Order: sequence, then C-alpha cells, then structure tokens
Amino acid sequence: MFPAAQESSEHNLKEEEEGLTHSSREVGHGKAHSSEKEHGTAHTSGEEKDGTAHSLGKEEDGTAHSSGEEEHGTAHSSWKQQDQGQNEGQQSIHAMIPMSLCPESPTPPSARDRGYAWVVVAGVFWINTLCAGYIKSFGITYLLLLQYFPDDSAAAVGWVMGMLLGTRGLLAPVMGAMAVKIGPRRSILIGTLLITLGLLLAIPKLSIYYMAATVGSLVGIGICMSETPGILLVTDYFVERLSFANGIRASGNPMGGFLFSPMVVFFNEQFGLQGTFILLAGVMMHIAVFGMLMRPLELQEQILYHQHLRKIRASSEYAEKCNEKAAAVTHKTLQKKALDFTLLWNPKYLLYIVMVLFTNLSMPQFLLYLPAYGHSVGLTNYQNSIISSYLSATDCIFRISCGFLVHKLNVKETFVFPVGLVVGGLSCFLVTFCSAMWQLMLVTTLYSIGLATFWALINTLLVNDFGPKSVATSWGFFRMTQGITNFIYPSLLGLMQDLTQSLMVPFFIMGTGLILGSAVFTLRPFIAKISKGCKE
Repeated sequence: MFPAAQESSEHNLKEEEEGLTHSSREVGHGKAHSSEKEHGTAHTSGEEKDGTAHSLGKEEDGTAHSSGEEEHGTAHSSWKQQDQGQNEGQQSIHAMIPMSLCPESPTPPSARDRGYAWVVVAGVFWINTLCAGYIKSFGITYLLLLQYFPDDSAAAVGWVMGMLLGTRGLLAPVMGAMAVKIGPRRSILIGTLLITLGLLLAIPKLSIYYMAATVGSLVGIGICMSETPGILLVTDYFVERLSFANGIRASGNPMGGFLFSPMVVFFNEQFGLQGTFILLAGVMMHIAVFGMLMRPLELQEQILYHQHLRKIRASSEYAEKCNEKAAAVTHKTLQKKALDFTLLWNPKYLLYIVMVLFTNLSMPQFLLYLPAYGHSVGLTNYQNSIISSYLSATDCIFRISCGFLVHKLNVKETFVFPVGLVVGGLSCFLVTFCSAMWQLMLVTTLYSIGLATFWALINTLLVNDFGPKSVATSWGFFRMTQGITNFIYPSLLGLMQDLTQSLMVPFFIMGTGLILGSAVFTLRPFIAKISKGCKE
C-alpha cells in the first residue's frame, strides 16, 4: 500500500505543476475522497492507481496499519484536502470573472446600443439643435438683411445663405477626416470658436458680401466642424438601434428651428440686428458644453473594461492578461477610414450623389423661402415665426416617429424613403395655392413628412449600403455635394424670383426636385444589378 500511496502523491505533485487547467479534475478527486471518508470503504488497487487511496479511510474500517503507513496516510490526506481547497478557491475566482473578460474570450463588453450610447445621442441632439437652429432661422435673418440692405437684390442677399449652406456641406469630407484624426471633442471646440468669431465679426455690418464672409462662410465652417463628429459617433455607438438613434439625432434639427425662429424675432425687436448677433454668439457657445459629452467609443470600451476588472478578485497576473486582451481588442475599433475615395467609382454611391442634386433644390431652400412667401401674402414676421416653429415641431415629431417605427415594425428604409420624398414634393406645389396662415400650416405638415423621412433615414441607408467604416467618406461627400449645390441654388432661386417677381416658380422647382430625387432613388436595384453584371 505504501508504494501505491507514494505513487499517488507524485502524480498529484505533477498535476500541481501543470497549473489551473487540471483544477476541475482535482476538485473531482477531492469530492471522491470526501465520499470515501464518509462511508469508510476500503479502496481497491484500481482506486490507488487514480490517486484516491487514503489510509485515513482504512483506519475508520478498523484495519491494522503500520505506523509508517499511518503517518504517510495522514500526511497524504492532509495535503489532498489543502490542494482541494486551493482548487475550489481557483474555481470560485473563475466563477466571479465574466467570460467576456477572460483571456481565452476576446469579445469585450459592448458599449453599443446601451448605457453611455444614449448620453452621446442626447449630446448630438442638442448640438444639432443649436447648429440647425441657426440655419433654419436664417429665413428670418434673410428678411432682416433685405431690410437692412435695401439697395441689394435678392440674388445678392442669397449669397449669404449660399456661403452658409455651401461651406457647411462642402467641407464635410475634410471635417469628417479631421474628426477621425484629432477626435470629436477637439473638432467641436474649434468649430464653436469659429461660430462665435463669425457672429461677433458681423456686428459692423459693412456690406452684404462682408456678411456673407462672416455670418455665412465662417459660421458655416464652424457648424460643419461641430455637427459632423456627431454623425460618426452615432454610427459607432449603435448597430441594432441605428435607425431609432438616427431619428433622435436628426430630430435636433427641427427642434432648433422651433426654438430659434421666435428667439431671433424677439432678439431683433428688443436689441436690433447687432444685438441679435451678440446674443446668438453667446447661445452658440453652448455647443462646446455638449461637445464634452462626445466620448469616443474606444475610450468608453476601455472604461467598461476597467470597471469590470475592479469588480473581480483575481491575481495581478490574471488581471494583467485580461487588460492586455482588452487593449488588443479595443485597438481594432480605431481602424476607421478617414477618406475612402473608392466610393467615387461605385455606381450605387454615385446614384446617391445624383439624387441629392435634385433633392437639394428643396431641402434647405423651402425653409428659407417660406417666410418670404408668407410675407408676400401679408403675414407678419411674428406669424412667419409661428409657421416656422410649427414646421420644426412637426418635423421633429415625424423624425423620431419615422426612426422608431422603421426599427420597431421592421419596415424597409428603401420603401419609406422615396414615398416621403414624393409627399414632400407635392406639398411644395400646394404652397403656391395658399393665402392664409392656416393653409400654410397644413401644407407644411405634409412637407415635414418628406423632410423627416429624408433626414431620419439617409444616414442609415448610407451605413447599410457602404458600411460603418466608410461613414466619414459616404456622409462627407454626400454633404459636400449638398454644399456645392447650396452655393448655386439660393442665388438661382433668387434670380428666378427677381425675373418673375413671384415665388411660384421657385416653389415649383423645389417640388420637381424632390419628385425627381425619389425617382432616381428607386433605380438603386437596377444600378446594383448592372454593376454586378459588369463585374462578372
């Protein structure tokens, strides 16, 4: 019996040297020893081969043993019990550690679609509220500039809007790449400084072209730098709920129009145009506050790792392995393409570019020319501000509803998108038949459906078609195309207004553009088939 017990001891010492991988085996042996102690059963030679023989069990049976065997049996049993306790302790440590944090499992705790992701959406919502509020209320500012510069034509004043909207969109690819390189927070801070500087420099009001350079281009650059990082972060933080999150993000735009239009009218009545620029500069500085909430996804995942590691009670070596694995995994999230020029040769992406050439005839221009049309039918500035606020409120509700319903009902975005554009186009035609405030409010309700559908779904469509890694490029060049058209379209529509002395032709052009954009979008499946056939 003594040689067999000695062989068992050597076998167990070898298992201890092999590490934690045999811990479950040892625990199983420990349970077998406990069972043998309780029943006092003599072990056979086969059990001795497994290393489970205990002289203590034989003593309980009343069997005579030599003093040497008794001493060794007692020592062996004591060592086995101590080893069993260590194994159970190791097993409890493993049980406390989430599988996603173990070195064998490279999947990190996801920061997407939950937790801080909603804080990011809230921050982007308010940044969009401020940036888009300034732009959507510019229809009121446009009328104020026409009154302050009566010798300048509508086409000349249209350059102020053209520079604002043009720089905002034209630099989107560059600002998207910059946000990837320097981070979203720095990009937003720089953008806030440019917006504030542009508004303060506009106080002297030297000429209409000076205003185009300050409240137009300089503020437009700052707005582009401030709102572009939010598009990228929402795409980073959301996968399954991307449509709903984009609906919330996009709803900040009409919310800004709802708040800013009456605010600009109030500022102008109380403090004049110069005072309005000063107060707007103070309001727009709040963008920097919300910009501090724009925590990059990889940083948030590192924070989640450290929070989990603090909760587990493990050796420093094991925690270090987990931390190294976490760093290796989160490093992969940094591999985002700043600019991907191959999209410019993708026929499917070029279809989006052609579509925006048509839709952009209406999308920003409707909001800018609606107050001018209301003024032409006898509405006051206050009544125009009410209509603009109403349009913004319904647009905000429809954007959230559109994103939520598409996600909840699992409706295809490719079906809802073109239908919304057609509804918006028809509403542009109906504007020219309105002569009262309530009629304009009814028509703007229809237009807000098309507007909400476009902005709530366009980012999701780009991500679905071209991937989240290329969103800085797909969204950037899309916005750049809008920027180019915004240099041209406001002055073009203003020229049509000057030639016809009426706003009917501009609104007819806007409606036609939306319907043609919807028709172009429906060609996506055919373009995809043709492109696939050419590759084969």
